[in-house]
Amino acid sequence: WDAADMPPAVAWGAADRFSFEPDLIVQLREDITLPDFGSDQWLNVPMEDTGLTEDRYIQMAEIKPLRGTAVVHHANAIARRGRGDGEIGPGEGSPHLVEYAVGKAGEHYPEGSGKLLAAGSQLVMNLHLHSIGEETKVNTALGLKLYPSGYTPKRVQFSRVFPFPSKMEQDEIDIPPGENNARTDSYHYVEQPMLITAFQPHLHNRGKRQCLEAIYPRSPSAPWPESQGGPYRVRPELISCADFQFNWHLQYTYEDDVQPLIPTGTILHLISWHDNSAANRGNPDPTAWVGFGQRSIDEMALMWLEYSYLTDEEYEAALRTRRAQPGANAGNQQ
Repeated sequence: WDAADMPPAVAWGAADRFSFEPDLIVQLREDITLPDFGSDQWLNVPMEDTGLTEDRYIQMAEIKPLRGTAVVHHANAIARRGRGDGEIGPGEGSPHLVEYAVGKAGEHYPEGSGKLLAAGSQLVMNLHLHSIGEETKVNTALGLKLYPSGYTPKRVQFSRVFPFPSKMEQDEIDIPPGENNARTDSYHYVEQPMLITAFQPHLHNRGKRQCLEAIYPRSPSAPWPESQGGPYRVRPELISCADFQFNWHLQYTYEDDVQPLIPTGTILHLISWHDNSAANRGNPDPTAWVGFGQRSIDEMALMWLEYSYLTDEEYEAALRTRRAQPGANAGNQQ
């Protein structure tokens, strides 16, 4: 073939990389140069100013590498608001906006909910970079679809990795050489009612599958039948399961009418499986024992949850609405 016969190359703009049309795109202030060889790097890199002079709420968010896609293990956009503790809690907008990992598309938040981007926030990109044998220039962009100026959603959306804040369970990841179904269990106590809107497994190259189970507290006011544990027993319910492939970090979004309603006192039980056998084509070394670590060749057993906090009154109202739906499943109705 003759290159002269080829049509002109398409000039892709920054906005063409996103799964929606962003209102705002910001990127790193300058490229990062990653050497050809060396240890993995974890960096917190300032991003361009947003130019926003008032609080705005985010309807959609997505991170895309502009340069050096092959070396970006993950990227997290963080909005610093003049406090360094990074706490999140009821009624606040989370400092964490959105996460990127290989194969992930954008996050679309349910109608009437959104993440707060406070006026004057400094955006920082938390990056994990892995050298691939050649010097690489790296830059990433954050695209945001914003609600109109002055709009306040009914619910503030949060994005958080679990288990958090304790990583004790991660230290228990124990994957023997050649094991094709190693299991890790993690637990998180829910201190306030929450509405879960999306679930995303986070494992590394040996990740195989992940499930999320809710273990509901005793409910004497709405006793369970004997088939579901009896009147004063806790009751487990499987609320999500997904196979995992490292090149496709997929977020699973619930339809509005089946978003899990989680009462106070629930234990979220995360179950993860890893495949360290030679049959796993993504396994860097099936002869190695593997435990928890930040590097790509180590393992994790985490999940990202998208959710909103509810007051007790909001939880009870949502529960009544859910029960009134035609064909409603008893599900997690306490």
